[in-house]
Formats: sequence, C-alpha cells, structure tokens
Amino acid sequence: AKEKVRRRHTPAPTRPRKPDLQVYLPRHRDSCSRPGNLDCEESGESSSGSSELEPSSRQLFCLEYEADSGEVTTVIVYQDDDPGRVSEEVSAHTPLDPPMREALRLRIQEEIAK
Repeated sequence: AKEKVRRRHTPAPTRPRKPDLQVYLPRHRDSCSRPGNLDCEESGESSSGSSELEPSSRQLFCLEYEADSGEVTTVIVYQDDDPGRVSEEVSAHTPLDPPMREALRLRIQEEIAK
C-alpha cells in the first residue's frame, strides 16, 4: 500500500507566498540621458517638473509620501527646488487638502534649509 501513495508533482511551498512588493525606482539622469542605453528602466510615470531641466542642481533627498490608501508617491528634491512646486507635484499624484499641502510645503522647506 505504501508504494501506491500519490505524490504531488510540485512540492508545497514551505511558507505562504506574499505578493511582490512594487517599488518605484527613479531613473538616474546621468545614465538615461543617452538614447542607446538599454539598462534604463522606462516608466509610464515620469515626473513632469522643472527638476528634470536642472542638471546643475544637487539632489538633496528623495521624498516618499504614503497616502491613506497605501499608495506611495516618490519625488526627488533638488537643492534649488521650490517647496511649493514640490508639494504641488505630490498633490498632483495624491490629492491633498490645502492644510495638508501647506504642512507638506513647510516640511519640505525645513528639509531643504538643513
């Protein structure tokens, strides 16, 4: 009877599988500026803003805003960015009410001043 035991074709997973965590990886401006580079990840969500047009400015930090829904908006903040414009860019992806937008602007302004 032991010889007739049915075995699974694929072994059962040792632990429950979790869905892959989607992480946004911003493009590096230096490596993506050349059109023949295949290592760059093309993304449907390109950040439209003046920061793309300022190659001389220094990158300060990467701002990640997580909405109540769990959606994360990522914006790279440069040294000469306007805090108001950055908060508007975040609120374009994730709707923010005016007090939250102002609080975000003040926080960005504090971080740029450091």
